[in-house]
Amino acid sequence: MHKVLSPEERLQQRRRQEEARAELLRESHERRQRLEAAANAAVTSDPDESSSSDKENRQRQQHHVLERAQRLKEEQDPQVKRLNEWILQAKCHAIRDQQMEEKEKRL
Repeated sequence: MHKVLSPEERLQQRRRQEEARAELLRESHERRQRLEAAANAAVTSDPDESSSSDKENRQRQQHHVLERAQRLKEEQDPQVKRLNEWILQAKCHAIRDQQMEEKEKRL
């Protein structure tokens, strides 16, 4: 059973959600800065290591980490969550339909 929220309660709920989202974004930004600083420190701290393939591997790995962080950040968006939910439901329905067809064929 759902409780009907007053306009003030809805406003408070919305503010809490916005504050939580802002906090998550701030934490994400801080993690990203730490990762970038660590990656930069790793690159500049080893002057003997001049192999271009090692540098490319580090850059590729750093790029992969940043892409994953961005993807995780985007998944927190309510619209993206809703779309992912719909996709999952569609997959579940397709599997269920296929199982029902298989069952009918066996009978």
